[in-house]
Amino acid sequence: TDAGAAGALTTEITHTGARSVTNLYFAAEQAPVSDPVLVLNGTGQGLINNIVVMSNVSKAYSPDDRSLVSVTVLEDEGPETEAKVRAELAEWYPALDLGSWSHLRTYHIPYALPEQAPPFLSPRDKAVRLASGLFVCGDHRETASLNGAMRSGRRAAEAVLAARV
Repeated sequence: TDAGAAGALTTEITHTGARSVTNLYFAAEQAPVSDPVLVLNGTGQGLINNIVVMSNVSKAYSPDDRSLVSVTVLEDEGPETEAKVRAELAEWYPALDLGSWSHLRTYHIPYALPEQAPPFLSPRDKAVRLASGLFVCGDHRETASLNGAMRSGRRAAEAVLAARV
């Protein structure tokens, strides 16, 4: 569970808030990049946070020869989001024909990651065993990331195994 849901189950977990994201998915005749990489916006400017061509990761993500492009934005601009993303993509990749890209779906994810404002990471590894028979894991117990969630899950599983000995 996320920190909010876990906090509703036990008073041992403090919910510090969450960060939301919006993901836009496009089918593109030409991918902006050919490698299976996450393209980060390092400028601190603009709406786009990152871009990844999912079909570069696995061809199974696209049932045809088009590329499946995922664009993540941190600030949802409502009905204007898609147009603003397309305009920004045109600045990033001026040679691409973005008019041929088909917008497939937009997903707003209210709880993408837990808030990490200080002192969130103090301590970095929060307890996964809260009481006898009570274990918890999630990115709210580590760094707010997929890696943090997986590391926390591994630590919780190891704690469960150790408790059974």
